[in-house]
This record gives sequence, structure tokens and C-alpha cells, in this order.
Amino acid sequence: SFQSSCFLKNKNRTMTSEAVKANFVKYTGFVAEDKSDKKTLKWATTKLNSTKKDGYTITCNQRPIEKCVLIETEVIFESKKVEDVVAVFGDSISYENDETLTEYKVVEKKGNSVVHYGRYKIPIPFVSDRDLVFEVTKEVITEGTFVSTCDVERSEHPVDKKVVRMTLWGGALFTQDGDNVKLVTYDYG
Repeated sequence: SFQSSCFLKNKNRTMTSEAVKANFVKYTGFVAEDKSDKKTLKWATTKLNSTKKDGYTITCNQRPIEKCVLIETEVIFESKKVEDVVAVFGDSISYENDETLTEYKVVEKKGNSVVHYGRYKIPIPFVSDRDLVFEVTKEVITEGTFVSTCDVERSEHPVDKKVVRMTLWGGALFTQDGDNVKLVTYDYG
């Protein structure tokens, strides 16, 4: 089940180093998949295919996974240092500026890890709000900087029966590529 996607998570605890390592193994499994396999894995391109934006180029692919969609995103940030790009990835400022969030807060900061809580109001009649408690952990590894994102359980944010608790798994690897930063992410939830 999806709940097992974040290995070794426990109530009121941040992800362990073993959990981040397990998420990196899962990430490398996605990297190794044959993206040309349209029949078995059903990888498909999206509208964002080598799309140039101001200061970066983005490409996204997707495939079904469990009852979700796995998104592969590659971004090339032009003339950037990996440390600068990683510094803002998963930072609270990006969530604080999300207009779809009706509630947001940092639950805990500890070392290289931050636990976030967010609640989304769904503007459709008779559709429940959604919320998510998730942790973003950054680790410098041999391959670059790996950022693991995963839903977690926290007693200060118990499941509310009137709100749908979302799940999330994500892995992102940042590498310096000459003057540019290459980011490859896999996310689903």
C-alpha cells in the first residue's frame, strides 16, 4: 500500500537516515526504468517537453502507479549553483505563498529536516477539504544532493474525519552540471 512508501516512519519522529536511504533506492529504481516502454510501464510525455522558461528548461513525463500518477520532472536551472537551488527547495516560503492553502505551518525543524502541515480548501460543493503532514529531508550524497519528501504522522495534527488526509512520496536529486544545476524528481501522492 502507499503507506509503506516512506520506509521506517513512526508517529512523531522524523525520517531516519535509513528511511532516506530507502527512499533513494526507490528513486534510483524509477531512474532506471525504461522510459520508452509505453506498454508495460505506460510512460507518457506531457505538454512540458523541453519547455524553456525564464532561467530554466523543464521536461515532465508520467505513468500510472498504484492509484496515482508518478511524475518525472527534469529541470535545468541556467547559471546556478546547486547549493542555491537546494536552499529554496522545500523551504517554507514556497508553501506560504501557495494561494490554495487555507492553513500552513512548519511543525518542526531538526537538522536537515523540516516537517510541514498544510490544509487545502476544495472549492467544490460537497467535497471535503484536504490536508497533508509531510517531511522534507535534504542529504548530501556522492551523486549530489538528495531531497526526500514523504507524508508523516504527527500527534499534533491527527486525522480529522471531516478532512481527507493526503499521502505523498517524492525524491529529488540535484547535481551541478557545469554552470547549470540539473534537478530530476519523481513524485506521487
